[in-house]
Formats: sequence, structure tokens, C-alpha cells
Amino acid sequence: MKKVLTLLLSLALVLSLAACAGDGSGSAPPTPNVGGTGSAPSDSTNDDPSDGSNDDPNKGIDPGAPVLPAPGDGESDDVDGDTPPSGGTEQTPPMINVPGGGNQEEVPVTDAGDLKDKLSAICEGSITNPNFTDTLRSSAEFSNYFGGKVSYEEGMRVAVNHLEMNPPAHIVLLIEPLEGVDAGEYAKTLEENADPRWAICDAAETVKVSVNDGLVLVVMSSAEITETVTSAFEAQ
Repeated sequence: MKKVLTLLLSLALVLSLAACAGDGSGSAPPTPNVGGTGSAPSDSTNDDPSDGSNDDPNKGIDPGAPVLPAPGDGESDDVDGDTPPSGGTEQTPPMINVPGGGNQEEVPVTDAGDLKDKLSAICEGSITNPNFTDTLRSSAEFSNYFGGKVSYEEGMRVAVNHLEMNPPAHIVLLIEPLEGVDAGEYAKTLEENADPRWAICDAAETVKVSVNDGLVLVVMSSAEITETVTSAFEAQ
């Protein structure tokens, strides 16, 4: 009986040792994920998505958006396109629309010089409204006084007396014709073409053209001013 018990204990010990044998680790080996049903092991290097280290660098970028050139890649910095091109062509003189005279090329006006002082002295005391005397402002202005039918000649000196406030229509021209031009004949041309309605919104009452000492005086104003200014000119 004692031998039987000893044999049973020995057999139980052998079976116990066989059950504990395996891979030696005491745990079953992991089952490989080959069917896709399990979840893949997570990356333990960064499990916190809040620091943005695992964000896609292209996230939020519209794949259809144009790519802007980087600074210094050879593109022009003139984004407004306002840089004038080099080697531009020479500009032509401006064309001025003169009532009744069509388009006329603007001609440089010569300074009236001492004619301004002479005209100021002629008009002094004859015009009650505030007025001023200066050089003709443009060749188009001259042509406008004659319906576009008489043009300013380059080099001709012309002083003009204006009212500071218009209307009434008022203008006085003291003209020195070009050398070689007959003042009397030129005065007739001006008188024939003088336009008392040059201002469009108003008309001068009278027109008078006079010649004295090689100068031509053209007055388009009220009857009283025209008479007194012309008399002062002819009395010189």
C-alpha cells in the first residue's frame, strides 16, 4: 500500500511539471493580427494629440489654391504695374477743343512783358469791377475770342485784361503783331472775326478794334468800358 501511494505522488509531480512547461515565460504568446479584426498597437512615443506633433503638415491647405512665388525667386517686386516702361515715345502737343474752331494744336505762348504794364495803365480808372492784367494764358484762349478763325502765332506778345468775376462778358487784348505783319491789316482781320459770345453764357455789348504805334487793341465789353478804354489807348 505504501508503494502505491509513493507511485501516485511521483506521477502527480511529473504531471504538474509538464503543465508548467511551455515557453518558459508563464504566459501564452500573443496572437498575430492577420485578419484585420483586431486593432493595431498604438505608437507609444506620442499618445497626446494636443501638442500637434503628429498633425498632417498639409492639413487645412486647399489643394486647388495657387502657389505664390517665394521672395527673391526672380519675380518682379512691382505688383501694382505702375513702373513706367523704359524708352517711352515722345509725347505730342495736347489738342484743345476751341468753340467754332475745331481741334487746334496748342502753341507755346510768349510772355507779354511790358505790354502788361501798358494795358494796366490803359484800363486803370475805366473799369469799376475788380480786374487784373496778365499774359495770354494759352493759344486756345486767343483763338476762342475769334471763333477759332484766327490763331495765335508763336512769338506774338499778347496782354489780356480779365474781370475777376464773370459775367458780364469782358475782355481787352493788347497785341504786338509779329515783325513784318502790318498792324492795320491784322486789326481788320481781328475785327471781322471777333466773337462777342466767346463766353457762351453771356455776350459782350460792343466790340472795337484800334491801332496805335504798331500795337492792336481789341475790346469786347460793355459799351461804356469799350469807349473809355479805347479812348485811353488812342490818347497815348
